[in-house]
Amino acid sequence: MHQTGKKGSTPNFVSITAGALFFLFCCYYVFTAWHLPRGAGPDSGAHYDVARFIYDNGRLAVIPGDVERLKLTPYGSTRALRPPLSYLASAGLARLIGDYGHRSTFINLRFGSGLLCAAAAAFFFLGLWMLFERYWIALTGALLFGLLPQLAFIASYVNDDSGAIFSGTVLLFAMIRVLVKGLNWRTAIVFGLAAGLVLLSKFTAWLLLPSAACFLVPWLWKSTGRGAQCLAVIVIAAVIGGGWWIVFNMYHYGMNDPLLSKVSAELSEQHAVIEDAGHRGYTSRGVGLAELVLHNHKNFLGESFKATVGHLDWLRIRLGWPQYGLYAIVFLIGICYPPFRMLRQRVGLSATYNPREPAGMSWLCWILFLMVVFQVVMYVRFNLYHDVQVQGKYLLPVLAPLLTLFTAAVIATADFLSARIKGFDRIPGAVYALLALVVISGSHLHALRSYVMPYYFQDPFVYRLSPFRYIDLRTLDFVKASSAVELQTGKAGLTVESLGRDPQIVLDNDYCRWLSANVIIHVILQAEEQGDLKIYIDQGKGFSEDSATGWRYSPGDNHVIMPMGVSQCRAMRLDPASAPGRVVISRIGFAPLHISR
Repeated sequence: MHQTGKKGSTPNFVSITAGALFFLFCCYYVFTAWHLPRGAGPDSGAHYDVARFIYDNGRLAVIPGDVERLKLTPYGSTRALRPPLSYLASAGLARLIGDYGHRSTFINLRFGSGLLCAAAAAFFFLGLWMLFERYWIALTGALLFGLLPQLAFIASYVNDDSGAIFSGTVLLFAMIRVLVKGLNWRTAIVFGLAAGLVLLSKFTAWLLLPSAACFLVPWLWKSTGRGAQCLAVIVIAAVIGGGWWIVFNMYHYGMNDPLLSKVSAELSEQHAVIEDAGHRGYTSRGVGLAELVLHNHKNFLGESFKATVGHLDWLRIRLGWPQYGLYAIVFLIGICYPPFRMLRQRVGLSATYNPREPAGMSWLCWILFLMVVFQVVMYVRFNLYHDVQVQGKYLLPVLAPLLTLFTAAVIATADFLSARIKGFDRIPGAVYALLALVVISGSHLHALRSYVMPYYFQDPFVYRLSPFRYIDLRTLDFVKASSAVELQTGKAGLTVESLGRDPQIVLDNDYCRWLSANVIIHVILQAEEQGDLKIYIDQGKGFSEDSATGWRYSPGDNHVIMPMGVSQCRAMRLDPASAPGRVVISRIGFAPLHISR
């Protein structure tokens, strides 16, 4: 298991491709960050506050000294007490680009998330190449990774999920290096730095560390004395890569609070506006594990999957079947591959030995499987006991491990078919990659065009206004009943003499046919004094203020446009004034307004 495959250094064209992927994804994420409206990301204000503090002060915030410079949430918390990798990247990059970026610091600070996600896509490509040495399949995996709608959205605003995705992907890259090249001081340094980056990232990425530690056990066990040296190198590199943040915390807050749980609790107790912020999970609502998962309470499983693929903004933008369908197939194949791999070996269905597959591949597959399962278990536990957060971003640190399993399944299937179908292996890999590129990019562009852009940049509805139909005011045929008024027709229109404070004109029921669910009412009138014009619709409960629209007119000529929603119309009433006086109504018209997507 600790043996390595016979693999050399990375070819130049692979390194160039990784650089190109990094550059292209950076450009795309900068574009989306540039155009995403302010406040679009969940808790974007709280994340921006910390990145802006580091940008302005060149250091991490220390509580309580910097409380006044931070904007606390209603729960009395601040993201300044979280691992700061994403915020350091955002502030550092904004400082670096300076005047070459956007004129707004707010936008410049967003670019750090895009940088981390683009780098993660490049590292993922390199890891897949190192593991499988299949150029086109590695490229396909990187596209699946970088064009996941939820990841692209996370890359577009300041948040700490981008750091978790990046560090989790780099940790996988380091694990693959150990598998392929063995455990030596070079791979130990990379592994330690990657583990340090995880420690510097959101706690959702920390869940990968137990599985990564288990992965190293065979190499450490077989290497005896050398393994102890490599372990020491890993620990030192981990401290340099991100473990220093824990040392920083113990220096400022005490040895007994390395993860800032105590200072966070004290801060919430002192500054919380909303009390009882904790223990708001499903169990507080009487929903247990069996009901949540086995009975799929309120489609918890389906909503979690959709949120992982793309339930964007503040969970307000849902995507469609091209996105959910594509990644449902990918995720399902990936998670099922390790058990199926073991089963096919047991029943003798394995294809011919693949010389490019490194020794210990089965061990890696099960470790990645464990990573994914453990992440899901902890996500469910969080929702049960801590807070109801049906957000797939908590699962994205295991996106790279899951896509690695999918890639392994694709390669195993291709090898299986090549051994049994004559000529199958003669089809160039570029053909499959081109097909995958069309499907993946097409799905992503469809999401942009059909869901994201209409939500942010276009009115999602189409409005069609029918021509106005005007009541013939030359006769009184339109009047069904009236009270407290004298009506007189003439060339100027309908003259209404109000005899009290509540004059009423009930229109013939036939005019209800002129209305629709949404209608625009147009009235032209001349008044001697200020007054109020109201139109009532009997929608089944009689005439009431709940089913009325009105306008206050001024002395002289008035053109009144009033919108109104109508569920049904049984009768219509016009109240032309609110006090004794004279009003001349020249026109009364109705135009149905049709609204569609």
